Amino acid sequence: MLGALFGYLYFFSGKLSLAMLGHFFNNAFTLVVIYLDNLGWIQFDLEDSSQYSIPEVAAFFVAFAALLSYFIYYQRKQSGAYG
Repeated sequence: MLGALFGYLYFFSGKLSLAMLGHFFNNAFTLVVIYLDNLGWIQFDLEDSSQYSIPEVAAFFVAFAALLSYFIYYQRKQSGAYG
């Protein structure tokens, strides 16, 4: 899923650095979560997907689709595809 997101970022922006930046933030976020879990500040199991409810997952996908749609609209507007 993330590979598709980074591919779309590259395809629509034409900038590989934007996809690389997204990959960096994804990895950095994961490392911070693991570090905080090891410190005992948060309780998080990366391998246990049962902790997410269907409404949370649905909300994430709706937000993802909205952001992707806006990004595509913005890119097309900048290129003059909408007049």
